[in-house]
Amino acid sequence: MRSYLDNVQQQLGGNPVRIMTSSGGLVRADLFQPKDSLLSGPAGGVIGAADIGDQLHTTRSTVGMLTLDMGGTSTDVARIQNGLDYRFSTKIGPFDLQLPALAIETVAAGGGSICWFESHGATSGQLRVGPHSAGANPGPACYGAGGPLTITDVNLLLGKLHPKQFGIPVFPEKAQAALEVVLHQVEQKTGSQTDSFNLLRGFEQIANETMAGAIRKISVSRGFDPKDYSLLVFGGAGGLHGCAIARLLGIEQLILPFDGGLLSAYGIGQAQIERLASRSVLQPLATVEHELPAIVSSLTDTATETLRQDVGQQVAVETKAITVFLRLLGQEATVDVPLSDHLEADFRDKYQHLYGHFPQNRSIEVESVRVMVSTTSPHQVIHSALVSHRHAVPTFATDAYPAYDWTKLQEGDTFRGPALLLNTTSSSFIEPGWRVIVQANKNDSPAGFDEGRGGRHFD
Repeated sequence: MRSYLDNVQQQLGGNPVRIMTSSGGLVRADLFQPKDSLLSGPAGGVIGAADIGDQLHTTRSTVGMLTLDMGGTSTDVARIQNGLDYRFSTKIGPFDLQLPALAIETVAAGGGSICWFESHGATSGQLRVGPHSAGANPGPACYGAGGPLTITDVNLLLGKLHPKQFGIPVFPEKAQAALEVVLHQVEQKTGSQTDSFNLLRGFEQIANETMAGAIRKISVSRGFDPKDYSLLVFGGAGGLHGCAIARLLGIEQLILPFDGGLLSAYGIGQAQIERLASRSVLQPLATVEHELPAIVSSLTDTATETLRQDVGQQVAVETKAITVFLRLLGQEATVDVPLSDHLEADFRDKYQHLYGHFPQNRSIEVESVRVMVSTTSPHQVIHSALVSHRHAVPTFATDAYPAYDWTKLQEGDTFRGPALLLNTTSSSFIEPGWRVIVQANKNDSPAGFDEGRGGRHFD
């Protein structure tokens, strides 16, 4: 990593370089620790998603957003509600790393995930999607380099992708040939026949269930109902599966960023420079509560001074988060609670929300306190608003669906699925029963579940 970063700086003529971290902040290259970059790419997407959510004021109709970032090899999901969701212990393989990171769940489901048939004995088996990926070389079968059947091929053969949007030559006949191979394996092993369409839909459903399962991990398993959130989908492939995943989770509002394939890069551009300071306390809350303001003040000074060593004394700095980690005496796991004048009540409510009960007559312990400071936000929020309702005219039609060129749509344009929404960095498939309303500056397009009832109005 050090050699790589030194080379980047050299190529940039010695100009300063900052690196994205897993916590969604930036750090100067010479102060960078490689362990802090394990989730840095997905973190950029979450930062970009949070910025888009601010612009759309999604909390007026939902309590927050769930994000789905589907790329070539994996899908990353996160929850945004009253700020970003952090965790301070991350498990990578057999290692427990004590480092701040955005709470991101990752599953092996992406456009390059291989769709295959796994044999079970002599006469049975099951369809599988991933975890292996075709990668960039050979890539999906439709790339024409001898690759296997992948989710990209499935979407192409289902008509959800259009060859004109790839930017490279694609070969639908190669995808069909790869599908025939799997179809033959299924029929040979099970002795039963199935048609190509049902096989494609089967692979599609497996991928969708895998991604929906990841979202349940960051919502349902933590006491949050996905139905209360909007779903922001991005990455090169996110828009192709957003409507289906939203249906599985009961979500009624979908947000499609205009340049969804570039949102992680956009997020890095919006990221702030951050520093964190923490202190282990290990004292009963009742004993140490009156000392917390002094502890927080000391930690804030430490984090601020460390940050100013990086950015200079004249740059505006703000306290981004003050978190108290609480637990019942004798427990190992902690519950993170924002600092307030009613910590005990907040801890009790969150514990009850997470675990469904709260043990009585148990002492509450302060495990640690953490303070995060950062430079102020580098951008000015641009508010979006609908001003009209013009029915968009399809640019062209595929064999199955009308297709809309996103670059030619204007604010207030609206249309219903089934349809394709296409631009140069990502494509979206709008299922039947969903209505799209294009937002200001084409930056975002919320899709609302409609089902023929006149639609919902999201502004």
